[in-house]
Amino acid sequence: MDNAEYIWHWLWERIGNDFGVAGLMGNLCAESGLKPDNLQNSYEELLGMTDRKYTEAVDSGAYTEEEFCNDGAGFGLNQATYPSRKQMLYRHAKETGKSIGDLGMQLEYIWAELGQREYRNVLNTLLNAKSVKEASDAVLTGYEKPADQSEANRQRRAAFGQKIFDEFAG
Repeated sequence: MDNAEYIWHWLWERIGNDFGVAGLMGNLCAESGLKPDNLQNSYEELLGMTDRKYTEAVDSGAYTEEEFCNDGAGFGLNQATYPSRKQMLYRHAKETGKSIGDLGMQLEYIWAELGQREYRNVLNTLLNAKSVKEASDAVLTGYEKPADQSEANRQRRAAFGQKIFDEFAG
């Protein structure tokens, strides 16, 4: 089973709405290509590490919690960049004994984050969405919050979600 199929089933068990799952996955696809060990490409050269080397360094402690949380590099399925969000991801990985790049651990982390008060409106939209675009826009503006929230980027992310919907829904 590839990452997309695994993620679809994992999220569907919790969200139970094809539009919501596809909208969330479209955003994750835009952020990381659905790769849980994805280090933001622009930081690979800056840090001198590939996705794999970065993940290994964080897991081993060679790259400390402080370095990981404060380097500004997007990481993981949702490309977390804020120090507090990266710290929660880091600590969740350590508490569960999993690699920082573990797919299941990151899905658990995203799910826990969506349950927080700050993101409950996004989760409610995912649970009740009537279209991929509705769900995708909620994730983009209320959860991912990238600098580019233009209509063009909204359309691009919704298109990723629609492709996922066409492949897995029903």
